[in-house]
Amino acid sequence: LLVEVKVFSCDPTQRIWVTDVKQYMPPVAIGDPMRSGFVGTVIESKSEKLAVGDNVAGLGHWATHMVLSDGAVGKLPAGLPPATALACGMTLETAYIGLVHIGRVRPGDVVFVSGAAGATGAGVVQIAKIMGCTVIGCAGGAEKCKRVVEELGADACIDYKSEDVRARLHELTIENDGVNIYFDNVGGSILEAALDNLAMNARVAMCGAISQYNSKPEDIKGPRNITMLLMRRATMEGFIVSDDPKRTAEARQRIQRWIAGGQLKVKVDAVEAPFADAPEVCRRLFTSQNNGKLVHVVKN
Repeated sequence: LLVEVKVFSCDPTQRIWVTDVKQYMPPVAIGDPMRSGFVGTVIESKSEKLAVGDNVAGLGHWATHMVLSDGAVGKLPAGLPPATALACGMTLETAYIGLVHIGRVRPGDVVFVSGAAGATGAGVVQIAKIMGCTVIGCAGGAEKCKRVVEELGADACIDYKSEDVRARLHELTIENDGVNIYFDNVGGSILEAALDNLAMNARVAMCGAISQYNSKPEDIKGPRNITMLLMRRATMEGFIVSDDPKRTAEARQRIQRWIAGGQLKVKVDAVEAPFADAPEVCRRLFTSQNNGKLVHVVKN
């Protein structure tokens, strides 16, 4: 297949891919193109499965065109916008798996979600509400916090830019004696605030640590209060969406049903820009400029 790329996915994990730390995929080597999820259109085909004009999605790299096997991509359903397809895929599946299988969510749980206005966090907020939980989000700025509550359905949202997260989280969860599930997208000081406010037998789903990805090794802020896991008999577990194909398939099926039923909404932050601006578009993730799933729509 010869595929012309239409949209790139922008994800925090791309920052990890360009480091030499131990990780779940080989790092992107110096001189290699940046790895990225994408949606594109088939413009030449020798495949019996895919025809010219089909829209496909997969994991590729920053390029205007790619030569791929038909096994490396999946065909998009007719009528599904390319940008929306990227928002409905890995990020929502990550939200589901982290909440359901790592967090072992139960109706009535108090769930705290950092990065709640981002792609994965927004999914966690909504799925937790679907499952009968009280949900507290955390985001940067009044506008994002307003969206987390009014559009996504969270019961409250803490603005880490203007509020003391630790103290405010305590106020919001005092009747429950803390948080039952913390879905961590950011690490750093907000992780510490969450650990200080865990309920007994709480579960921490470690999805990401975007606040630390641009830090030098000597400047990385680890949780100084890790002993709270002991004091509260809590667990903290890291996970990757691709760890268990059965869980991913389960997540995809339920997510599609919720979207079709109007229970789960997807917000896409689509930035239209020339191909050469891909690094600048992706950097928006690390300056809190994105609002929803950030994608780069390749201009012209």
